Amino acid sequence: MNTHQLEIFYHVAKFQSISRAAEALYISQPAVSSQIKKLESAYGVHLIEKNGQGIQLTALGIQLYEIIRPFFENVIVSAESLLKNSSVLRISGNFLMTNFVIPQIFDHETNQANLIIKSTSSFNALTELKKGYCDLALISASSQPVLSADISVKKIF
Repeated sequence: MNTHQLEIFYHVAKFQSISRAAEALYISQPAVSSQIKKLESAYGVHLIEKNGQGIQLTALGIQLYEIIRPFFENVIVSAESLLKNSSVLRISGNFLMTNFVIPQIFDHETNQANLIIKSTSSFNALTELKKGYCDLALISASSQPVLSADISVKKIF
């Protein structure tokens, strides 16, 4: 199994876009497409298909993404942090929080290398916090979310 191809597939699935995956990986779009085709060919499967607006994952592609996502989002980050012997603050939050609130909290002078910010749904951010995949979950909630006793909630606004 070629983990490089899995990493490329992870980014394609994450962004639902070959061009955005290429940008994130700093490689060309043809290189991304080629590696996805090689991965599919090696196993005789189809992971993505083109639609009128770009690409979408097949049912198998969705399953594969769900299996490899924790590795690329959590294990790699934790291993890299350990190897760098540095502390990393892992923040998960919904789109509003990660794109508008966090930039106000952490100014440009903060060492961004020590922050890992992931945009997801409020529900997924809480799930990641409960599982230890992030250190801080920033969410929008109309009511008090139901949490376990070891998680504290602070209303920001």
